[in-house]
Amino acid sequence: MAVDARALYRCLEQDLTGPLTQKCLEITEAASKSLLTSFLKKFEDDGGQEADKAAFDKFLLVNSQCERFKFAPMHEWEWMVIGETKSLLYHFFHPSSVGHILTWESVFKHARPGPGASIGARGEDFYTKHFDSTLTYTHKARFLVTLYQRYLNDTSWWKSGEILRQTIYGFKETQGSIMSTVPKNADISRTTCTEPSLNMFFQLGVGEVISDRLREWGLNIPSQAPLNQELARVGSLTGAFGTIDLSSASDSLSIEMMRFMLPQDVFTTLWVLRSDETQVPGRGTVPLHMISTMGNGYTFPLQTVLFTCVVLAVYRCLGIHCQKQCDGRGDTWAVFGDDIIVRREAYNLTVRILELLGFTVNSEKSFNEGPFRESCGTDWYAGTDIRGVYCKTLTTDGSRFSLINRLMRWSTKHGIVLKRTISLLCRTVPRYYVPFLEQDDAGIKVPEIILGLSGRQRFGLAYKKVQIVPPALTLDKDGLSVRSPRYGKSRRRRQNDYAVVVCALHGSFSGGTLSLRVNPHRDSYLRCRGRATYWDAVIRQVTFPGHPYVLHLVPVLSPDEWRCWSSTVRITLRT
Repeated sequence: MAVDARALYRCLEQDLTGPLTQKCLEITEAASKSLLTSFLKKFEDDGGQEADKAAFDKFLLVNSQCERFKFAPMHEWEWMVIGETKSLLYHFFHPSSVGHILTWESVFKHARPGPGASIGARGEDFYTKHFDSTLTYTHKARFLVTLYQRYLNDTSWWKSGEILRQTIYGFKETQGSIMSTVPKNADISRTTCTEPSLNMFFQLGVGEVISDRLREWGLNIPSQAPLNQELARVGSLTGAFGTIDLSSASDSLSIEMMRFMLPQDVFTTLWVLRSDETQVPGRGTVPLHMISTMGNGYTFPLQTVLFTCVVLAVYRCLGIHCQKQCDGRGDTWAVFGDDIIVRREAYNLTVRILELLGFTVNSEKSFNEGPFRESCGTDWYAGTDIRGVYCKTLTTDGSRFSLINRLMRWSTKHGIVLKRTISLLCRTVPRYYVPFLEQDDAGIKVPEIILGLSGRQRFGLAYKKVQIVPPALTLDKDGLSVRSPRYGKSRRRRQNDYAVVVCALHGSFSGGTLSLRVNPHRDSYLRCRGRATYWDAVIRQVTFPGHPYVLHLVPVLSPDEWRCWSSTVRITLRT
């Protein structure tokens, strides 16, 4: 059953206009406004060609700004900060007197295929990309073919698999990348560029080498987002920190700016791995005036290190104490991509330097005054996360289940019952009640008391749910093929036994199966059954980065939070 987004929004307005019972009315009112503002902000169902056109127009505008980049007239002290930034970048990439960190040996050691599409690849998984597809490269990166083959000489299984692949597919030169869009909201899509496969392989190696070096500076990209969130929370409470967000930062690393800021040997390595042009749908071939785009394997680590050096240079010039550790203890700054947090007194100068480097500060998402701060998916108001709930799509049962559960948690947190909104959503989905630790899109999460059972079941509780079962690359007596839960066996793959061994050692194959990436827009939800040994469980087993084989028991909710959530669900679903 379909649900109208506008009708849903009207129900939400009615739910939020009732009397507020929370003790802190200011925070509750701020949370209500945040929910109304965010609810349909990223709604994708109404997007289409106009949203894609807006995305292409924005990209071309940013690209032309990169082409025209020139340093604006600066005061002496601004040149001093720029010079300090260049010095920090040099020492980052040259930790010793012998060469820089981006040697081809170190890059190949960390190189890997990306999780998405590549030009010339027949699929998105490691096996298909590197053993059952044509490997592609740009004109100026044709030396990567020789480099790739030379480094494979030390890996006998991979080398044998590559020889077999090459006899069938070989290599192919391409002009550059291919631009496409992914949904963002109804007004504008998000652009991303698909890179040639060999370029991407080495780009990701460069990105990982940069990430390893950042850890030595106290910044661990995989675990940095929660530390940004905590620093933003402190800033919303004390005003000690400001948060900075940039518009189109990934596409604003202009070539001339990076040529000036980076050491020449480092710039050359990045230059040869990039795509010089991209194919924009409906616009033809467009020369790129940026060092990288969204989709390039080293874009995120590169902008992280650039902004890190900008922040440290500002701190040094202002005499502010710098401290940063991977565990976040005593941090005085934080950078995660274009999400930047600095001391309040360093905010204005940091913004000025970023603008001189050609970046545009998003004034709607950057804060240095008042009780509000935003960082890494959290919106802090006086120490409370008032982040709203984003309704991205309503096309599937799974998306509506997810929205119901997220609204229920928001309702629990802020003490506002969203009875009309959730009731309307519940009428559009089957009544599949699932335990709290299930996935958000599996069904409606409820406490066991709602089930109305007379006693404990001997072998646990069975329940209905929906689930996306990803397609898988399977190896059986018939060879290799992609199996889809909905359509069965399809899309045969050429069997390469050497490649299978490489993938098994890589960790891709397990039990003769390689799970492929789930695409919610392509893969369908299937109805299936689950079983819960203990329905009201609130403790989950997780692994932490750095200790992948050690299980930790982590309480998802405290006893008080569980009681609040349970009461909210019972009140909301009461008919």
